[in-house]
Amino acid sequence: MDYAFELYKSGLSLLLLVISWVFGQRLLVVWERKKKRNEVAIATLNEFQRLYGEFKLVGRLWRRFDHRQSPEALMDVPEAQHWELHCRAADAESRMEAIVVKLATERKLSDEEVRALGLIRECFQMLRRAIRDRRWFYWGRHSEEYALFNELAVTVASMLLADLGTPPVRHVACENVRRITRFSEADVASSVMRRNDASSY
Repeated sequence: MDYAFELYKSGLSLLLLVISWVFGQRLLVVWERKKKRNEVAIATLNEFQRLYGEFKLVGRLWRRFDHRQSPEALMDVPEAQHWELHCRAADAESRMEAIVVKLATERKLSDEEVRALGLIRECFQMLRRAIRDRRWFYWGRHSEEYALFNELAVTVASMLLADLGTPPVRHVACENVRRITRFSEADVASSVMRRNDASSY
């Protein structure tokens, strides 16, 4: 009887040990996955902050070459500096595109989030196109364009800091990308105009 009881206790202890190990491994996997996601999110946020600064810096460097005699005239920029700034603007735009696709495929986006991603993506394109075409590009700190860009940047940064949640299925992710890439320079201008109208009241 004592032998059977001891055997029962040993078996029960072993069973509890196995159950604890299995659940412990599962918790460890979940924790490691969450930790990895957080590390990736922080790295992406750091990359976005760097691109935000690069956008501002390239725009300021481009304005240093303004020697136009009229607003419609093209920027007279030496070829080497023009090519360097164009490459930097194109690189920033490409890296911003990667972040946009990452968010579009990993998250269920609201209409406001789609709008923010679409508009900020277009802002990077506008800078690159202005430099490519040697056109003036200036968003002063008191302008609505400047305020809009900063507002969009805050929205995107908040998205990167939010919990990932369940990613969308493939067709929803594709629809996210399609909706985001439909935004154009006209949409940026329209958003700026609405801000001007709102500030005039």
